[in-house]
Amino acid sequence: MNLHSVQALPATLTVASIETAVAQSLSTTASASTVSFLTTMASTKAIFAAALVLAALVPISLPYFRAQGEPGAVMSAPTVELPELHLPSAQASGLIAEWEALMARYGPADGSLAQVYEAIKDVRDEFRWRAFRGALITEWMTRSPHEALSYFLTHDRGQITTCLREWLRIDPASAIAAMEAGAADLKDSIAVLLSEIVEAKPDAAPALAQHVDKKTAWTHYVRDAFAKLGAADPAGALAEAETLDGPQRTEALAGVAMGWAKLDGEAALDWARGLDEILEGKDWILRSLLAGWAESNPAAALDHLAIAPPGGSSREFANDTGGQVLRAAAKADYETTLAWIADNAGKLGHEALGGLSEELGARLRADPAATLDTIRDHPASADLLPALGSQLLNEGFALKDAIWAWLDRQDDSPFVRETRLRLLRSAAWKEPETALRWLEESSGSLDSEDVSQVIVSTFNGGSNLPAVEAVLDRAPEGLREMLLLQSFSYLGSQDAGSLEPWIERLDQLPVEKRPEASAAVARQMASVDPNRAIAWAGSLTDPEQSMHALSGAVSSWAGMDSYECSEWIAELPAGSWRDHAARALADSIVQAEPDSAWHWAKTIQDPELRAPALERAFHLMESRDPQSANAWLHDPALPDSDRAALTRP
Repeated sequence: MNLHSVQALPATLTVASIETAVAQSLSTTASASTVSFLTTMASTKAIFAAALVLAALVPISLPYFRAQGEPGAVMSAPTVELPELHLPSAQASGLIAEWEALMARYGPADGSLAQVYEAIKDVRDEFRWRAFRGALITEWMTRSPHEALSYFLTHDRGQITTCLREWLRIDPASAIAAMEAGAADLKDSIAVLLSEIVEAKPDAAPALAQHVDKKTAWTHYVRDAFAKLGAADPAGALAEAETLDGPQRTEALAGVAMGWAKLDGEAALDWARGLDEILEGKDWILRSLLAGWAESNPAAALDHLAIAPPGGSSREFANDTGGQVLRAAAKADYETTLAWIADNAGKLGHEALGGLSEELGARLRADPAATLDTIRDHPASADLLPALGSQLLNEGFALKDAIWAWLDRQDDSPFVRETRLRLLRSAAWKEPETALRWLEESSGSLDSEDVSQVIVSTFNGGSNLPAVEAVLDRAPEGLREMLLLQSFSYLGSQDAGSLEPWIERLDQLPVEKRPEASAAVARQMASVDPNRAIAWAGSLTDPEQSMHALSGAVSSWAGMDSYECSEWIAELPAGSWRDHAARALADSIVQAEPDSAWHWAKTIQDPELRAPALERAFHLMESRDPQSANAWLHDPALPDSDRAALTRP
């Protein structure tokens, strides 16, 4: 069909299409009562007025969801009390006027739905754009679904799932027929919609399931669809699952087990025990069975954890039996699940206990103090810490101030100390300045090792160095030196062109700490300009500081171009400068070239520098090629003192 054929349009969209689109356009922010209110509207103008209710939510919700995409931002939407809104009339709002302007320009007589859709892309207001887009898709799928699908397959594949979902609602039989005919192009959308297809036309799901690929450990579209079939008719679902091939068959059998176990865990378990032991995916089937059983009988499912191995192909939460079962159990009956953990303290590992995190987080958001009281007083509070720690690092961090206030009210205990440390480390990763303020407030309640852990966490592997640098001068006096010392360890994440402030900060360090810090500066400087780094090392007046900086520069240079670096060292006159450079070169290349490292080590004149370089190269070669290492020992040029040191037990 011609994608741009003329399609007559109504002057305004139908009430039904606007109603559906407005509800869908901000379904993530509208409450159930708001959507219910929308469904009672009886005219287009009233629908647009209702749209203003949702539009009023956009300033609250959109900044939050945009923050979700930022690195390190893992937050949950806060509960928002909506104010009473005094809305203008639908006509005064401008929504209808804008829509009618679009219709007048692009339709109905001379335009097409495709042209209207292209015009909607230019709408800058996010609410209007989403509402108009959803309304148009609804209208298009009602009038000419095949044309709409053809258009979106070519021009905007991101809307395919929305189109098919709407078509499935309007005309399930036709929508499913289109999915079957175009499964190769539509399989990603079929995967997402498979559970909805089960509800619309159960007998169509198995054939479509064969087209669904499992892309990650977290996607279980086939399993979840067959879980619905299994919960309705285990025998029929099992027969359908057996018709599938490959990984889809395993996922389908896992879904049958899950749904069946919700109805009758013992019966599902009897069936699963009869499965062939060498059946590929049997562990996953058993794991899914337990997760389904946990939804109806948490304690029974948890008691049977041993029927499935603890983890899958990778030890992550998505593949951990205990984690998945505990997650389902906690969601079904949190109190019963906590009681089971109390009776089975220490039975579950860290990955499994993480399964409690989601439900614990919901409780924490509802009432932080009461939830923390429950965990504190729980007989197996140590077992609940992994889930609590996960929350403190992720969604629960939004409650940091309430949790910190709760900690301040508590008597000292292992649980309180560990919770305080976990919250401090989470704050260090996310808000270094907050963590430093809390560290100062906690003076005396944390030992030096705890403080060190928080300081290290503040840098987040070096990625937070700019944030730490921004607060360095404002840091509490007792922590500033620790932060500064640690900062030099992470200069590798810093732009080598901005090292001047760090060079100036060397004088703020204790004298005995300056050599190592100078080596860190030189390493980073040499990653861009080895000559500059070596010249800077030579400019330092303190001999020890200068030699450390030289070693740092050489090690960085050797890592980039060992041949060029070795040529430079070979031209140096004998003396301390050359010895330190040769030692740094030998240490840098020893893993890749132990024989070259050995020969460079032999050229070092200073015995204190030569001995460790020889020893490292020799023992590495001894583990790889004992015969060559033995030949080195019998080298007549090797001093007897070095030979004795290398053979000393």
